[in-house]
Amino acid sequence: MTGYVVEVYVSRHRATGLDDMSARARRAAEDLARAGTPVVYVRSVFLPEDETCFHFFEAPSREAIQKTCSHLGLTFERIAEATSFGLSPLEGVVDDLGRSCMKTDRGTRS
Repeated sequence: MTGYVVEVYVSRHRATGLDDMSARARRAAEDLARAGTPVVYVRSVFLPEDETCFHFFEAPSREAIQKTCSHLGLTFERIAEATSFGLSPLEGVVDDLGRSCMKTDRGTRS
């Protein structure tokens, strides 16, 4: 599958709902996968200074990502093909100080 990033404008005032948006994105991808369109939600990253959120997915096509966004009712700026390197997106993230930390269902740990 190919990696895609969905760029979404999110005002700083709406940023408190990003955890909910991530959970909804994961559920939308799972729903589509069960229906036969293999989409995997990877993670989301919010840049508060830019008021931009990036949602990362893996899917067989851009159309599958458009379906996911439609299922979410998500208005996006653009969808771009993306390539990851370094840590696998599912293995870990880097915190604000550049330390590697693992993302788990119970939160992030350093």
